[in-house]
Formats: sequence, C-alpha cells, structure tokens
Amino acid sequence: MLNVLVAALARMVHHQVTELVEGIEAGSRSNGLTW
Repeated sequence: MLNVLVAALARMVHHQVTELVEGIEAGSRSNGLTW
C-alpha cells in the first residue's frame, strides 16, 4: 500500500516539475532569453 502512495506522489511531483520546466522554457523563449 505504501509503495502505491509513493509511486502516486512521485508521478504527481514529476508532472508538476515537468510543467514548471516547460513554463520556464516557454517564458524564456517569449522573452528572448536562452538558458
């Protein structure tokens, strides 16, 4: 049961991080910045 919770939490965090990174990349492109 604990493994299921950990896996779900990891998926959720990974999704959040992916969205954050995509947002930063999209914002930097619109601002003309490069990382």
